[in-house]
Amino acid sequence: MLVDDLDVPFGKTSDTVERIIEYAATMARRCGHAELTSGHLFLAVMQVEWSRFSEVLRNAGGDPHDIARA
Repeated sequence: MLVDDLDVPFGKTSDTVERIIEYAATMARRCGHAELTSGHLFLAVMQVEWSRFSEVLRNAGGDPHDIARA
């Protein structure tokens, strides 16, 4: 998906989803990437929703800090 073509009907999603998409799009643009990838979204979820992200990873037996450092 091209960052400039991202057409998300803001107001029809939760505030959290909007923050994640905005963060991911900003990150992609800052890196000079024209496409918004799952990697951008993954990093945005990790940044915006750290507590949920880390809880899910711990419940799955992982260490969220290992993922963040990778």
